[in-house]
Amino acid sequence: SPEAPQRCVVAVKAVLGPLLALCREPPPAPPGDGALHTVVGKPFHDFFAPEHSQGQVLPSPFATGVTNALWPILFGMCQILTQMCKKNQVAAEVEHIGRLPALLETCRLLATMKGASEPAVRHVVATLLAQGCDAKMKRGALRSLIVGAVDPDVSLSVGLAAA
Repeated sequence: SPEAPQRCVVAVKAVLGPLLALCREPPPAPPGDGALHTVVGKPFHDFFAPEHSQGQVLPSPFATGVTNALWPILFGMCQILTQMCKKNQVAAEVEHIGRLPALLETCRLLATMKGASEPAVRHVVATLLAQGCDAKMKRGALRSLIVGAVDPDVSLSVGLAAA
């Protein structure tokens, strides 16, 4: 649809900006060791902490939730860019992200996360735009970027590209 590129801007401003700001600076758990800590603090801490299962360190529920929230938006923007490029009879590549300002802004926001970089973000977008990659590989590239930013200990201890 011709309105799709403009609708992407709304998604960036309403969802991605606030979500990635939360990734850059997650809130601290409530202080204390009494009932408040038991009821709120411990579950809050556990949400942001990597999980341990069968001797492996897995991404935190927070990292998983961020990936799940970003995936359809980022994947959708890449699909829109692919359609725009097809219409102009060019292959969709990272160099063309400027044609979709919302995707360009998304890449800029992703690169501001701790441990993320512009080359790492460009790699994720290149994977998302690649015709030969399946959805699992594309989602894995995004997961790896997010986990590296919000659960750096997990990305160091486990090869997440295959996760």
